[in-house]
This record gives sequence, C-alpha cells and structure tokens, in this order.
Amino acid sequence: MHALAAKLIAAGHRIEIETNGTVMPDDGWEAWAGSLDVQFNVSPKLWSSGVAWQDAIKIEVLRRLYEMRATFKFVVKAPACIMQVNEVVQEVGVLPQDVYLMPEGRSADEILSALPTVFEDCITYGYNLTPRLQVLAYGSQRGI
Repeated sequence: MHALAAKLIAAGHRIEIETNGTVMPDDGWEAWAGSLDVQFNVSPKLWSSGVAWQDAIKIEVLRRLYEMRATFKFVVKAPACIMQVNEVVQEVGVLPQDVYLMPEGRSADEILSALPTVFEDCITYGYNLTPRLQVLAYGSQRGI
C-alpha cells in the first residue's frame, strides 16, 4: 500500500484515507504526517450508530490521526449527538474548522428535515455542514 501511495504522490496525486478511527494505520503512514499529499477523513461512530462508546471512540488513535493531518466527520441523528461530538472534539483537540457534521438520513426528506437543526449546531460550535449528497441525488440506491 505504501509503494502505491508513493507512486501516486510522485505522479502529483493526493491521497485521502477514510477511517472510523478505531485502529491506527501502520507506522508507514506517519512518514507523510503533516504532508498535504495525504489526509485522513475520520468518521467516528456516535451512540446513534448502535456501536458501544468504548468500541467506537479510541481517543488516542483519533489524536494521532489528527496529528498526522485529518478532518473529522460525524453523522448526527439527535440533539444528544452534538454533545458526543463536542466531547470527542475537546478530548482529541480538534479545531472546529476540521469538523464536519452530516445529518443522518436515508432519504432526501429525512436529511432536509434534519438540516436546520444541524445547521444551527454548526453555527453555534463553528463546525462545517455537509449533507449526504449521494442520498440527496439518488435516495437510498446502493452501488453508485
């Protein structure tokens, strides 16, 4: 994997790695820590995902990923989710501009109905807002 990454970077490409942040990638990735060529997109699972907190949130892994260069995306379902987001952000030391909130939903109607609340949370805490564009465009269709 590192050889492929090195070839892609040498050819002028950037690499983004999506992770839930529960397992630290092997040490080879740390060679690119802070580089503009490699970014981690970390999406920790909150209580609404059904994953237990102790299994979903690994603060030390999240902290190391952030130090290497990461943004954080949280799928939020209910007002209680924002308290969990704030707790993780504070414990890890993530700057608000590196946090994206995404309203949970499997249909355009669900996303659009949740959007005003999530938008207000973003304004309140200085986070970014991103909808689930694939759901807005295609609904719950898979394989897109």
